[in-house]
Amino acid sequence: MRRTSRSQRSRLGTAAAPAALAVGLLLAACSADPIHPEAAGIEKVNSIEWRVHDHDVAFGWGTAEPAPGELDRLASFLAPYDERSGAYVFVDPGAAVAGEELSRRRMARIRTVLDSRGFSLRKLPAGAPAIAADPRVLTVFVGEYVVTPPDCPDTRKQTAADFTNTRASDFGCATATMLGMMVANPADLVVGRDPGPADAERAVLGMQRYRAPTKQGDGTTINTVATTGAEQ
Repeated sequence: MRRTSRSQRSRLGTAAAPAALAVGLLLAACSADPIHPEAAGIEKVNSIEWRVHDHDVAFGWGTAEPAPGELDRLASFLAPYDERSGAYVFVDPGAAVAGEELSRRRMARIRTVLDSRGFSLRKLPAGAPAIAADPRVLTVFVGEYVVTPPDCPDTRKQTAADFTNTRASDFGCATATMLGMMVANPADLVVGRDPGPADAERAVLGMQRYRAPTKQGDGTTINTVATTGAEQ
C-alpha cells in the first residue's frame, strides 16, 4: 500500500482550502434568504398628509367690522400659503351663534382679504362640524396637502455582501424624493386634476400636419406611409 507523506498531506490540505471556500460561497449564493431581510422589499414612496390650520378673526359686538388689527393678523396668517400650491380656504362664519344676516356681512368683509391674496373661498366640507361658540368670532381654515419624502438615503443593506440579488435598500430614493420636492401642488399626488374640455380642432390639425407630406427646401415632397408589422 502506498503511503502519503506528511508533506504531501500538507500540500493536499492547502489545495483543498480554496475549494472548500468556493463551495461555501456557492452555497451562500444559492440561499433564498437575504442577508438583511429587514431592508429588502421596502418601497420608497412619498407620504401625503392633509393638514388644517385655523385662525380666529374677532369682530365687534353685532357689527361686520373686524376689530382693530384683525385684518393684518389675517393677512399674516395667509401669507405662507398659496392657492396654486394646493392650499384651500374655508370659513366658518358662526351663523349658529351670530345669526345668518350678520354672518353673511362678515363673510363679505373677509372675502375682500381673500380675493386680494388670490384665494377662492370654498365651502366647508360636507359633514364638517361648526366650531364657532363666540358670536364675535369668525374662523378661517386653511387646508393643505404636505409631502414627506421617504427616509433616505437607506444604506442598511450592503449589496457587496448580498448574494441573493435582491433589490437594494436605497432603490427608488432619488426618484421619490425629487418628485416630492418638485411637485407644485401636492394634491396632484393624491388625485389628478380635471383637464376640462379638449380643443378638438387643435388636436385634429396637429395630426393632419404630422401625417401630411413633408416638403424639403428644394421643393421635393416626401410621402410618409404608416405600416404595421404584418405589411410588407
